[in-house]
Amino acid sequence: MMISFFSRFFTAGAAVLLAIVAMSCQSRGYYVERAVGDARDFVLEHMRELTPDQRNFIRYNKPVMYAETYSGGDFWVTVQPLGGNDYCQMCAVWNVPGEKLPIIVFGVSDHGVRGWYPVKIMRRHFRTMEAVREQAIKNAMMYAMNEMLYLQTSDRNRIRFSPPRIFVTKFALGISGRGKDLQQSVQNENLQVSFVWPSDEAGRQVVISGLCRPNYQGFITIIGQLRTPEDLKAHTVAPADKTPELAGKAAVRKGATP
Repeated sequence: MMISFFSRFFTAGAAVLLAIVAMSCQSRGYYVERAVGDARDFVLEHMRELTPDQRNFIRYNKPVMYAETYSGGDFWVTVQPLGGNDYCQMCAVWNVPGEKLPIIVFGVSDHGVRGWYPVKIMRRHFRTMEAVREQAIKNAMMYAMNEMLYLQTSDRNRIRFSPPRIFVTKFALGISGRGKDLQQSVQNENLQVSFVWPSDEAGRQVVISGLCRPNYQGFITIIGQLRTPEDLKAHTVAPADKTPELAGKAAVRKGATP
């Protein structure tokens, strides 16, 4: 009787162990399909204004997947991540007939894109100038993650997952006292740009400043600090969207498409 009990006990334990191993060894395709299903359900739940034909398009057509990971190894190589890390941001994009703008479901997950969940729906076109600006924001974000280790966890999460305010500024960056490589790198960068996020530290904002050419080309992060709103205001030249060189207007004057 006792032997039978232990036999059943160990058999059940082995089954549980095998189930756990199987769950941990799922293929990339499994996680992709789960993420697509969650994104699809999110759209159908929150976009009731879609016509029946448009809803069926979402149901029966796979989206285009865009993903980017931060800090660590790139597990999800099939979705062309742009950088490395333990946190992944992913978008599922449908170009739905009859809709002027793509339907983009933005979400986040842990390392390996396991546990991806949708956060919000965005409607926008991807444009080259916006991609360059997003890369500049990413550079500022990575500076905060790697160099500003004293930031609170809430501040670090805010920098990761919320857009900054952007200004043309005139802070003293102290480049002359830096290494020759940095001095040479910024010789042709003549616009000082600062990315600003709120901070949970009283009376402070996270301000990450660097230099670039028009339309954020070649942005190089120089310094990041917790600054007071008064300090930021005193060193602000203009908001980025009011500056022709950063709003695409400089490119329009030259006959190019912003």
